[in-house]
Order: sequence, then C-alpha cells, then structure tokens
Amino acid sequence: MIDLRIAPMGRARVWLQALPDCSYTANEVLERKVPVVGTAQASARRAAIEAFAPRGAYCPYGLLGAEFVPDLSGAMTIQVMISTGNLDVLQGVIPGTITDTVRRGLPSEYADSVFDGAIQGNLDAPLGSGVLQFNCAAHGEAGSSRRVFRQLSEVVTRLVGIDPSSVTMEQLLSLIDHKV
Repeated sequence: MIDLRIAPMGRARVWLQALPDCSYTANEVLERKVPVVGTAQASARRAAIEAFAPRGAYCPYGLLGAEFVPDLSGAMTIQVMISTGNLDVLQGVIPGTITDTVRRGLPSEYADSVFDGAIQGNLDAPLGSGVLQFNCAAHGEAGSSRRVFRQLSEVVTRLVGIDPSSVTMEQLLSLIDHKV
C-alpha cells in the first residue's frame, strides 16, 4: 500500500498488484462489453484506491478496487459487483474519515458511474481484451456519490494498466490529483 497526500487537504491510499481487505457479498453482477484497441496485457493485474478529499463541509470518500484478467475474446468485459442490504462497517479507513460511516460494498446507485469511469479510463490507457472486475469497494454514507465512484473507477482502470515495477510517486500523484 502507498499512502499519499493529495491537494489540498486530502489523502489517498493506493494498492498495486493487491487489493485491500474489504470483501463483501455481491448480490448481483452487472456487466458491459466494450470494444478494445490493441493487444491485451500479458498478465493479470490488480489495483485499488481509497480517497478522502475534504472540500469545506463536504468530505468525499470512496474505496474501489478491481482485477483485470486478459483473454483473447476481442472485447473488454467490465463487471461490477453490487451489494445490497445492511453492509458491515469497514474498520481501518483513512484517518480523518471519522465524520462518516464507511460501509463495505458498492450500492447499485453507483454502478453506472463505475462503468462510465472504467470506459473513460480504458480510452485514456487501453487495457486490451479481458475481464475487468470491480470486486472491492467501500462507501461513505454521507461522503460517497456517483461522481466520486466515476472518478475512482477511472483512476483504478488506469492503475491496473500501470507496470507496478516501474511506477513513480510523481506518476501516481499526477494521476490521482487530477481525478480525485
């Protein structure tokens, strides 16, 4: 995990080739296929981001992670794992988020935003053919929104495409500061 300070008073945690412990039971899996450009990544990759970016009285928060498994299908399949019901409170979130109750899972109201962000992130940095599954998430009861999850999804999709052995802190900060 990489801990970052983001402008102006926010924090982010990034996982490359790993996912944080925020598993949840998916009640539904939504799926979309998009055409691909180029060839697939050579190996499976995972990435996640947790971000808390206070802006006055509003404190946006979200955690989102995904795994990309390349294949030869000729399309990218985006899967979003949806959770419903009374979800567990997530412990160990970014310090400072105490103004919000953070729960494991991804409510259905954010699914379209996750799809939109993943499609945009794939346009910016194509992953190629395979399955991109968003299977790690947490949301704030007050601080999460469709906009937050669109931004996180775009960042996660681009993080999945980064070679974790050669990424620099400057690259991560640039990617995250402009999107979160």
